[in-house]
Amino acid sequence: SQRTEELQLMNSMANEVSSPLELESLLRATLARAMELFGAQSGEVFLRDEEQGDYSRVVFEGESEQAFWEIDRFKPGQGFVGLVAQSRKASWTSQLRQDPSFLRQAVLDAGFETLVCTPLMANEEVLGVLSLAFKGERPLDERELGLLQALGAGVGVALDNARLSRQARRVAILEERDRIGMELHDGIIQSLYAVGLNLDYAQLQAQEEPEEIRPRLNRAIEGLNAVIRDIRSYILDLKPTQASLEDMPRALERLVGEFKT
Repeated sequence: SQRTEELQLMNSMANEVSSPLELESLLRATLARAMELFGAQSGEVFLRDEEQGDYSRVVFEGESEQAFWEIDRFKPGQGFVGLVAQSRKASWTSQLRQDPSFLRQAVLDAGFETLVCTPLMANEEVLGVLSLAFKGERPLDERELGLLQALGAGVGVALDNARLSRQARRVAILEERDRIGMELHDGIIQSLYAVGLNLDYAQLQAQEEPEEIRPRLNRAIEGLNAVIRDIRSYILDLKPTQASLEDMPRALERLVGEFKT
């Protein structure tokens, strides 16, 4: 019966990990499931800072949130969280009273004695650490540690997918920026340059052929108007009109007016 319940909870967590949830919502849901699975009173998730390499707390569930740790960031090898990140293996301790590294006294006073942590791994990288805290002594057997390690691997894959998605969005933004830059250089900037040449030539003709100035100035004004229309088109493409269904007719009317001008 216990094994069946564990498999059901693991299956539900696998569905949540593969679902298109926001990262924080996904971590909270997974942490809540893990706490339910192991009977923990508190739980946390620490994620690695890609620039600094340390692990900062991003999610907390359960009791004693404000008084759990004296610090919110752990370096690899620092404290129990950092040691688990460094070892890359799920581990537990029921000796918090003997070795209360970075734990606040209020946590011990509340009765917490056992801490269990597992690395969140993907592609041999430790992307984070999930920790569970228990009141009193909570021994774990090898099967439970393996289950916790498997949970960490599943969440690690979800974190890696989220990271790859962010990288893909950044690449898309850079590519779009390059495309816009090329279009501006090949289109609008060259048009402005042509208008400038027309105005320079008109200035020279002002002394020699005054009657030719008006047509050339008219062409320069038409060129400027064309450039303004192009710039407006770029702006409309980059920042489309936001509208709800309730004011859609008004929004379409405004959009038509923008294109007319």
